[in-house]
Amino acid sequence: MKTGFSSKKTLIIVAVIIAALVGLQIYSLSLSPKQNQQDIADVGNARLVLDWGNGSRRMFEGNTIAGMSIWHALIQSAKAGNFEVDYEGDDGTIKVEKIAGVGEPEGKWFFLLNGQEVNPQEIALEPIKEGDVIEIKLATQ
Repeated sequence: MKTGFSSKKTLIIVAVIIAALVGLQIYSLSLSPKQNQQDIADVGNARLVLDWGNGSRRMFEGNTIAGMSIWHALIQSAKAGNFEVDYEGDDGTIKVEKIAGVGEPEGKWFFLLNGQEVNPQEIALEPIKEGDVIEIKLATQ
């Protein structure tokens, strides 16, 4: 009595498994959400300027994607610039308390998008796009 698989049968089984895996990978790639394709198409640069109100400024420029907000740009700039953002927030509202260790009582942070003031608690809801300029200014008291 012969038991086990012959080498020819083993090769066929391995080939079928590989073909199935390749087919599954191709199928999953074809199901990529259109939103991801749109996000890639919407990439462009925006600029963020931090102004401490004493002549000290830092500027960051980077890619944006669809759905990105002022808050996202600030957090990405903090990562790139190696500084911290202290904040409180829930339900889509954010209150920035300190940027790079500076905030109250030294002053209060104001947010502008293309020269227009944005409610500081709505920066997570304010979308940005290619070409936008975000200014974050510390107003001393």
